[in-house]
Amino acid sequence: MPDIDLLRGQVVPAVRDTPELAAELSELLRERPAVQAGGARSVAVGGDNSGIISTDEGATNTLHQ
Repeated sequence: MPDIDLLRGQVVPAVRDTPELAAELSELLRERPAVQAGGARSVAVGGDNSGIISTDEGATNTLHQ
């Protein structure tokens, strides 16, 4: 497990002193929506879903196109 304070002490000054790095990190973070699912049979979708999401073992899934 990384030492978060040590990492923060290195990353924060680098981002503050390097506008290109700050812009790149900002773009990367913007591209990835934050999602979180917790508990049995939970689902998290970080964007669009165009398929079936089924969390029940006994479910009958039918796709109509």
